[in-house]
Amino acid sequence: MTIESPNVKGIWTTIEVDEEGIETVLVVETDLELNAAHPAFDAAKVDALIEAATKSFAASGGTFDRIHLVPITKPVVKKVRKAVKKVAKRVGPTKKAAKKAVKKAVKKAVKKAR
Repeated sequence: MTIESPNVKGIWTTIEVDEEGIETVLVVETDLELNAAHPAFDAAKVDALIEAATKSFAASGGTFDRIHLVPITKPVVKKVRKAVKKVAKRVGPTKKAAKKAVKKAVKKAVKKAR
């Protein structure tokens, strides 16, 4: 199954079990902000994602009971990796200096990404 949306970064199914029974859930991983109170929240993009997932859901023949949208935090990870690579190039071959510089760069990148 595929979902036609540029904001879908991964999909999988899971089964949830509770006292009411068993449900099959389509989990959709997205790079969109899902918190409506956040400044980066874009209602039109979230609505388009929900519509695409619902269409996919219907096309699957009803094999899923629910759709669950999950935000990912990859932009922060990318920024940290980029900072680490940049520092590793500057520092040179000594292990101790590299570790110290990378630790400092990661801390700075995480703080900046927030």
